[in-house]
Amino acid sequence: LTLTLLCSCSDEKTRAQHKLQKAGIPLNAGQIMLAVQHHDESVLQDLLECGVHPNHCDDEGRSPLMVSVEHSDHRSTMLLLRAGAQLDSKSPKHVSPLAIAAKNGDISIARALLEQGANPNTLSENEEPLLVWCINHGRYVIARALLENGANPRASRSDGASAWNCAAIKKQIELSVQLLELGAEPEKRGASTGATNPLIIQFVENGWDELLPKLVQKGADLKMKSINGQSAADIALSAGNRERFQMLLKLGADEVPGGWEQRLRNSIDSGHSQQLDILLDAGIK
Repeated sequence: LTLTLLCSCSDEKTRAQHKLQKAGIPLNAGQIMLAVQHHDESVLQDLLECGVHPNHCDDEGRSPLMVSVEHSDHRSTMLLLRAGAQLDSKSPKHVSPLAIAAKNGDISIARALLEQGANPNTLSENEEPLLVWCINHGRYVIARALLENGANPRASRSDGASAWNCAAIKKQIELSVQLLELGAEPEKRGASTGATNPLIIQFVENGWDELLPKLVQKGADLKMKSINGQSAADIALSAGNRERFQMLLKLGADEVPGGWEQRLRNSIDSGHSQQLDILLDAGIK
C-alpha cells in the first residue's frame, strides 16, 4: 500500500511536470503569482504539485495568497493553503490575507484562514484591531468567527472605544453577549470611551434590560454619565420606564445625597405626573 501511494504521488508530480513543460511554463516561484493573477487554477495546482514554493512575493510585497484572497478566488486560496502558504504575510503597504477577506466580506475564506491558524488579532488597513474594524463595518459574522478563534475580546481603538462599545452602538446583542462571555470588561470610572457613551448607558438606551445585571456584575459603574451628563437611571426615568428604573436602583444606581429627592420636587413643581409616579413607586419621598 505504501509503495502504491509513493508511486501515485510520483506519477502526479510527473504528470504535472509534463503538462507545464508542454505549456512552456518554467518551474519557478514567479509562475505561482502569475497563475493566481490569471485565475489559472490548473497551472497553479500543477506548480504546487511540483513543489514550487507558494510564498514568493511580487515587487509590491504581495504574496500569492494575498492576491487570491483579494480576488475572492476560493479554489486558488484553498490550493495555496494546502501547499503551506504563509497565513499572516503582510507588507508595509498591504494587510494580512485575513484582513483582506474581512474587507471583502468573504466569510468562507475568512473562516478557512482562521481554521488554518491565521492570527485573529491581526490589524485592519487603518491599523485598528480587525475585530473592532469588523464590528464597525458590519462584518458581524466574521467578528464572531474571530472571537471563536481567539481574538482578544478586550480589543479597542486608539481613542479608547472597545469592541464591546462598538457592538452596543451597532445594537448587536448576540455579539455583545459573546464578548461578555469571553471576558470583555466594561469601562472603569473615568476611563475614556472616545466619542461614545459608556456601555451601561448604551445598554440602557438599547433596552437590553436582561443584560444589565450581568454588566453590573462584571463591574460596570452605574454612576458613569452619558455624553449629555445623564446617568443610566436618569435616562430610564426620563423615558418613563418604571421597570428599568427600579431595576437600576436595585442594582445600586444611587444618586448623590438628595439627588432623587430633588428630582421628586422638580416633578411636583413641573407637574410631570409620570416621573412623579415612578419616583414615589420606588419609595423616594
